[in-house]
Amino acid sequence: MSEMITIGLTSGLAVITASLVYFYSRKQRILSHMLYRERDMLYREREYIEQERERKRWQQEREVKEKLSEKSRKYINLPSVSFHFADKDKIKSMYDEYFKEPTITSVISEKINSKDGKIKSAFPHILEAELGGSDINKWISNIKLPETSPSGMFKRYQRETIKNEQVDLSLEIIEAELFIVDEFDEKIKEFKEKYGFEIDDTAIKTQRNKLQETACKKTIEKLERAKDWVLIEGNFTIEKIGNEFYKLVLVHPVISYIDNNNKIIISCLIPIEKIEPSFSGNYASSIGSEIPLRIYGQVWKPINIDKKEYELTITPLAVY
Repeated sequence: MSEMITIGLTSGLAVITASLVYFYSRKQRILSHMLYRERDMLYREREYIEQERERKRWQQEREVKEKLSEKSRKYINLPSVSFHFADKDKIKSMYDEYFKEPTITSVISEKINSKDGKIKSAFPHILEAELGGSDINKWISNIKLPETSPSGMFKRYQRETIKNEQVDLSLEIIEAELFIVDEFDEKIKEFKEKYGFEIDDTAIKTQRNKLQETACKKTIEKLERAKDWVLIEGNFTIEKIGNEFYKLVLVHPVISYIDNNNKIIISCLIPIEKIEPSFSGNYASSIGSEIPLRIYGQVWKPINIDKKEYELTITPLAVY
């Protein structure tokens, strides 16, 4: 009798165990399937986010290129230049060096033997006819070459260096992946609405500032690598340094997106005595004011965030 009871209990336990194993296995399969679906959904969501980021990154790069193209077209087609300041000797020197255009006088000097007035080699027929006269020196002295004004030289020099991509037009333009910050703001909003939790504003602000600095990293690096010739436009504040210089200061717009008590600025110094007379009164009466200006010049010193150097200085060739 006891053996039958034992056998019955054993069989019952076996059935219960088998049932438990079955239900446990089934539960495991369901959980595994749910986890797989969850992983798949997360993977697809991450893939979608990355695709969206890539699309926004491409769109942002395209917008920067469009701004640069628009700026390039504007200055290539600039009808005239009205100097506020210009290093005219340097403009002429750079213009002559850049274009290397021989004047009629220098050509004639090369073609004519100074001793007997004979033409050394073949020459354009129109000049050859003129040089047939008896007094060659008198004819040469009467040649009047069309003079190019400093503003004309500069305008052409600026145009050609822009066309040949020999001047940086991008320094004041922000290159920032701000969509990262937008994603953060959307997630915070979604979290609050979904779970009803309030997150400490200080913590949100701290994290947001970090994301903004990361988003603007490309612009900061560009300002740290800045060198050679640049063309910058913006609203510059006029400051007076003693009785000798005006300092032109542009607060870089990237400062709006980073938590930095020290403003990132672009600046240059202009000798007061070198300001064009027609603008000297305007400068004297505009100390502390913001004036829309264009500066073509050479980078003297870029910024260096690690050394807490936030001022990019330029040696100006022309301000207008």
